[in-house]
Amino acid sequence: MLDEKRILGITNDTPLGDLLARILEDQGAQVSLVANVDADTVRDALEVDLVILDLDLPGVNVFEQLEHLREANPYATIVTIDSVGGVASVASAIRSGADGYIYKRDLLAGGALDQFLFVLDRAMIHRSGINSQLLLDQARESFYAMITHDLKGPAATAKTALAMLKEDSGLDLSDDACELLDIAESSTNRLIALISSFLVNARSQAGKHLAQFNKANLTQVVEASVTELQFRERTKDIDWELSLDEEIIGEFDGKLVTLMMDNLLTNASKYTPSGGKISVSLKQESDHSALISVADTGIGIPASQIPLLFTPYHRLPEVERRSIHGTGLGLVVVKQIVDAHNGEISVTSNVGNRGTIFTIHLPLSPSSVDNQV
Repeated sequence: MLDEKRILGITNDTPLGDLLARILEDQGAQVSLVANVDADTVRDALEVDLVILDLDLPGVNVFEQLEHLREANPYATIVTIDSVGGVASVASAIRSGADGYIYKRDLLAGGALDQFLFVLDRAMIHRSGINSQLLLDQARESFYAMITHDLKGPAATAKTALAMLKEDSGLDLSDDACELLDIAESSTNRLIALISSFLVNARSQAGKHLAQFNKANLTQVVEASVTELQFRERTKDIDWELSLDEEIIGEFDGKLVTLMMDNLLTNASKYTPSGGKISVSLKQESDHSALISVADTGIGIPASQIPLLFTPYHRLPEVERRSIHGTGLGLVVVKQIVDAHNGEISVTSNVGNRGTIFTIHLPLSPSSVDNQV
């Protein structure tokens, strides 16, 4: 467990320091001892696997020094030794970044070697788990950067190029060529929406602030999303019913709400068979809130599955059986965006082509909104 581990012991108690060095070196560890916490000690902490800190150091705020050590090396295991004991001391040590705690009297009295080594082992396992999460967070950040630069950039460029081709009056394009351009542009928009969904989820998982509030027309946002999906799904026999209040003005993140509507409408279309119906409603509930409803006559969702709809990458068993493609992120991102606006979302459904209704209460003002997705 401790073989070749680099350990820094911080104590001005000579008998304790000698005991720690003897025990740890017998286990194959490389041990360094210092009598206080200063700039040199913090620098030394950068190079070790385990720090053992005596909380009885005189003349210093040891919990503040513990925080400095943890900040300097978030990956090292830190175990504290204290002569006082008690819940308050343990709690303070853990809050300041400690992974384990040892009562000094038990160690100095002898006969507690196995317990001491056990505490060190548990503390190192605990820190290993935290380190794995830190590395996962770093990988998530790298993934976010990769999507932003390596995927979204080229997709946006392709969209611009397609728009320029369509608007170039000097090109004599046949009807078939124009239709192909429309299909390519629609597919590019879908790709950008998919990339945006991954971005929102990645930033949400990393606790990043995302929503940028600006004054906008919610009716226009909803209507544009419906128009885009109607074009994309124009070969599918679906009856669209729209009931939109005019000029609902509010402060919200237009890009996020567009993505929210795109995911909701795509979800409704995906699970509604030809000959079905999708109804989109937008009503202003008050000066501060709007009600959005998307209802379909699709395959429906079993009641037992509704609580799992907003779980990342969850796919309904019926969806898998019918080989309906998807990432399992669309509704997750919808929920994250609703939460970013301090809104509420609810679902009602009936299985057997009787449909599903998603209802969203969306605030029209950023006041009281926690600007985080």
